[in-house]
Amino acid sequence: MIKYLLIVLAVLVLIAYIRRGYRLYGRPFLVRTFLIGIVLATVALAVMGKMHWLGVIFASLLAILQRLLPFLLSWGIQLFPFIRSWQQERQQENTMTRREAMDILGLSDEPTRQEIIEAHRRLIQKVHPDRGGNPYLAARLNQAKATLLNTE
Repeated sequence: MIKYLLIVLAVLVLIAYIRRGYRLYGRPFLVRTFLIGIVLATVALAVMGKMHWLGVIFASLLAILQRLLPFLLSWGIQLFPFIRSWQQERQQENTMTRREAMDILGLSDEPTRQEIIEAHRRLIQKVHPDRGGNPYLAARLNQAKATLLNTE
C-alpha cells in the first residue's frame, strides 16, 4: 500500500514540476523534460532487464541528437568551408540577369513597371502551385519580377 502511495505522490510532484516549469520557460522546458523522461525510462527498463541495452543506447542517442542537431547545423557552416563554398555557388546559380528575366516574362526591351506587373500576373495565374502549377516555374516568375522591379 505504501508503495502505491509513493508512486502517486511522485506523479503529483512531477505534474506540479512540469506545470511550474511550463509557465516559467514554455515549450522548450516541456521538450527537454520529455526527452529526459524518455532517457530515464529506457535506462530503467534496461536495468530491470525489460529492454535490450542496445535499444536503450539507440533511444538515448536519438534523444541527444534531437537536442544537438540545431547546434550542429549552425556550426556546420563554420566548421566545413566546403559547405560554405557550395552554398555560394548555389546562390550565384540562382541570380538572374535582366535579359533572362525579360525572356521569362515575355517582355520586350525597356518594359514599364505596369507591364512587368501585368505580365507577371498573367503568367503566375497559369503556373501557380495552388492552381495545379509547378512550384519551380512560379518561383522563377517571382524571381524574374523581382529582378526587373529592383533594376529599374
